[in-house]
Amino acid sequence: MKNYLVHTYLIAFVFVSCKDVKQKEEDKELHTFTSSLEPFSSKEKNIKVVDEEVFYNSTAFVAKYNTYIDFFNTYDDKVRKSYANYLSWQSLSDELKRSNKLIGKIRLPLKPLNLLKSAIVQKPAIKKVDANMLMVYRTSEILNKEINNLETFFNKDKSQEIDLNSSQKAKISLLEAYRNYFVAFDTMSVAFYRLQDNVEKYEKDKYKAQELVVQYNLFTAINATEAILNEIGGRDVDQLLTLEFGLINEKIKELRSAYVALEDLKSNQDLIVKEFGKPMPVISKFSSHLGNILQGLTSLKLRIANNDFDYGDAHPEVAAEGSPLKLELEFIAMVNEYRSIN
Repeated sequence: MKNYLVHTYLIAFVFVSCKDVKQKEEDKELHTFTSSLEPFSSKEKNIKVVDEEVFYNSTAFVAKYNTYIDFFNTYDDKVRKSYANYLSWQSLSDELKRSNKLIGKIRLPLKPLNLLKSAIVQKPAIKKVDANMLMVYRTSEILNKEINNLETFFNKDKSQEIDLNSSQKAKISLLEAYRNYFVAFDTMSVAFYRLQDNVEKYEKDKYKAQELVVQYNLFTAINATEAILNEIGGRDVDQLLTLEFGLINEKIKELRSAYVALEDLKSNQDLIVKEFGKPMPVISKFSSHLGNILQGLTSLKLRIANNDFDYGDAHPEVAAEGSPLKLELEFIAMVNEYRSIN
């Protein structure tokens, strides 16, 4: 299942469930200020837990959080593509391996790792998240070294002999490095989703408390759509037929409520100027994409009910109505409108 960590700056959109008292106590540990450059150290002293509003509104948190979001949204996809390319290359004969060099097929960018390394040690410390991000960084570092190591064996001139024993060890080490990275990333994701839950709840409560009705409904629409796509995203036909609609139907109700509210509010430029400081015709475009998403969800339900997944020859170049791809593209367009608003 594909996860959509869509964001503007500071805001992450993830469905928040109710937490019990123990969960709330654990959540307090997610954010701390510390003077140490090793915020993930188990021996850390003088940790000060700060007020949520001070924490989430701080420039330092925003910068660090956005770096984490950007890394989360881009780097893992590159690693998985690298892994798929390696497996495809590995299936070739030895002769074809020599003629289909690995250069460019599995190499990973270094810039995201450098940005991640810099962010990890910046204040404020985000307990558990920093520690898990550090493990992702370290496993990524090892993965890059193993990629470079294997490339030295198979990117030689054809006239040079390959040490088969050493190259076999390099292959085994590379596969282990991929596995270790995936474990580290998945473990980090759990802590990071928890942080996103907290940020999302804080933002939503803030909009409600300040009676920012337009922003509240925009935010709700993004959040609910992402929750739906996290249930649907990446599924093939067989999986769609077994899709559970409990959470999806709950989120569709939120979408309809937000859509009705935004359709009513989009002509109220006085209120929009009050909330955003300027007129916002782009809200109409946002609402239009939201309406298309609701229509697409209805079409998807009909496809599932009728077992009709004939998307036509033009799909996926032209995404078919009622397909997960069509919903995803409408969501991306809606998010782009939201970013232009904010």
